[in-house]
Amino acid sequence: MRKSQKNIPTIVDVARAAGVSTASVSRVLRNSDVISSELHEQVMEAVRSLGYQSKPPRARALRDPWLAVLMSSFTHPFFTNTLAGIQEQAENLGFYPLVVHLPEDEDLHDRVFRRLQKLTLNGVIALGVYRPADEWVEAHEQMKVPMVVFNTEINHPKIATILVNFESAAAQATQHLLNLGHTRIAFLGDDLNRFSAAELRGLKQVLNRQGLDYPEEFNFFVPNTPEGASQGVSRLMMLTPEKRPTAIFAFDDELAIHILNVLRYYGMRVPEDISLVGFDNIPMASHTSPPLTTIDIPQRRIGRQAVSLMDKLSGNHTDSLGYTIIEGSLIVRGSTGPVPLQDSSK
Repeated sequence: MRKSQKNIPTIVDVARAAGVSTASVSRVLRNSDVISSELHEQVMEAVRSLGYQSKPPRARALRDPWLAVLMSSFTHPFFTNTLAGIQEQAENLGFYPLVVHLPEDEDLHDRVFRRLQKLTLNGVIALGVYRPADEWVEAHEQMKVPMVVFNTEINHPKIATILVNFESAAAQATQHLLNLGHTRIAFLGDDLNRFSAAELRGLKQVLNRQGLDYPEEFNFFVPNTPEGASQGVSRLMMLTPEKRPTAIFAFDDELAIHILNVLRYYGMRVPEDISLVGFDNIPMASHTSPPLTTIDIPQRRIGRQAVSLMDKLSGNHTDSLGYTIIEGSLIVRGSTGPVPLQDSSK
């Protein structure tokens, strides 16, 4: 009689028996140069004990270590740079990224998750896809694969979280502007992004420690578009000179670059008349005129780290990997300078 498919060991069974990830098993079976002799023997012992046999390429395709990468944007430089890091580390560790565009649409999310359940995946990385923590846990229980999720705090042994410390990064930018003599600092945040509020909190905390209030006139968000930048700067320019900001801190570099163009329209020189700080340190930030002072978030390193966490989760780890905190660092360039003389004398 034909042997039951249920009794045929798979690469997942080998990984479980060896206590490693399926990606590690795949590398051993392909005789990869990055595998140590100890790991090779560990995997081959599991192969021999289970009687595992590699399948022909066509039959084996569904068992290869596919890694679903869910992205909310294919155009924002932060996400594309992070994806480059994911691709680099995936190649190193033997994963095959399957990239899925998943913008903010709950119905679309549900449909995609149902489709992903039908695939044989090694794991899921969610980049900029925002759902409540309990919904990620539910998705994990349905898909039965480990996950790495960005910027959502989740306490689960098979879900790792990478968190950017937005408040601390924004505090660095604010302190830099205060050191240059600026006290009227406006924050222009993205009205659709929940992390704008975290950056604004970091700014306000530093101001409050210096006994400064954040003016009510500055308390608004705008869309992260050229039109949004125009709307925000126009609103600030309508204020009387003594109430206008001498510096602007933008939610991210894309918005900051839009703001830079609008300031030129108003005849404002950067940084002589007004200073400007961005966030993310995308490649374009160093090529604006003047080059943009910004908070560097190591995007490619984050991508590589996400895949490394996935590799750990794919093994027999039972303890939670907890939260990985990413700290930003200030990059000072030409878009920030001392407060204008007419304001410093007040």
